[in-house]
Amino acid sequence: MSSTVNTISTFNAGLDSRRRVAQVNRDLSIAEKELSTGLKADAFDALGGRSYEALALRTRMDRNEGLSNSNKLLAARLDFTALTLSDVRDTAQDFLNLAVPNRSAPSGTVDPLSLEAGAALEQMIARLNVSYQGAFLYSGTTSDVAPMQKWSEVNPATGKSPRDVVQAIVGGGIGNAADAAAKVAQMNAVYQGAAVDPTTNYEATFYNGTPQQTPAGVPEARLEARIESELVLPYGVQANDRPYVQVMQGMAMIAATDVSQIADPGGYETWVSAAVDLISQGIAGMIETESRLGGQQVQLENTQQVQESRRLLYNTQIVALEGADPYEAASRVTALQTQLEATYTISARITRLSFLNYL
Repeated sequence: MSSTVNTISTFNAGLDSRRRVAQVNRDLSIAEKELSTGLKADAFDALGGRSYEALALRTRMDRNEGLSNSNKLLAARLDFTALTLSDVRDTAQDFLNLAVPNRSAPSGTVDPLSLEAGAALEQMIARLNVSYQGAFLYSGTTSDVAPMQKWSEVNPATGKSPRDVVQAIVGGGIGNAADAAAKVAQMNAVYQGAAVDPTTNYEATFYNGTPQQTPAGVPEARLEARIESELVLPYGVQANDRPYVQVMQGMAMIAATDVSQIADPGGYETWVSAAVDLISQGIAGMIETESRLGGQQVQLENTQQVQESRRLLYNTQIVALEGADPYEAASRVTALQTQLEATYTISARITRLSFLNYL
């Protein structure tokens, strides 16, 4: 009786052992990844027909994350805007406190009034020219241009400085009430965009940002941001908004001439009271502007809270779909490590075999 003995060469046995080691190493790497991340290594393969649910959730989560990130930047911008607006209003209010006692007639504090007006005007112009992350806050959609022309600096577009325009109206000073009233009317025309010479208008020489209207009289677009998929938030303040123009005009009127030298009582009252009233009205408008900005900040904050809640919900749903059982993953790691050690031991024995082992 005869029998056939099938033998496997040591070389082939070694190759087979190395293949098993490589496969166990791959399986171990996958198990360790799932144990460390808490997610399936290949979620779409594991989910099969439900993989579209995970894909849809991740798409919505990415969209929500994009909106949330842009809203964080917008919130920081609005915070900085609110801070600078408060500074501008405080500057105007400090000057108004000095000017009010001198509204109808000069008092003991009238001497420095024109100098204080000039200093406050320069300070307001500087604060309205602030930028945030490379964009000027008060230029409207033309955010790459500083909105305010410096008081004594010539605007290259018109060849005039704001100071030139105002002093051309004031001339040699303020005379009687009729003279003051006529000059107040000219100032109103300049700051309201109705001057005989259009190059002297506020939006031509004083302000360089987005105008309130197009040449055809259509309102220009204001700054806005999409804070939700279906929600757009208008925001932003421009240095040509009426309250800021009023304050600028009032201060310019007092800064352009030494009001302490106006000899005619009627001329003094007409000119100074008009300036002080403009500043007072402008400050009231600034408060309304800041209140509106505060409402926008609250709306944005509420939206951010909703987006954070949505992010947590999406994350929970994704983990429920793609999550790996940590206990099962830990058991697999232990089993695969044991298997790998055994495979290494067998491989080592095979590599030491020789013909003498069969003798």
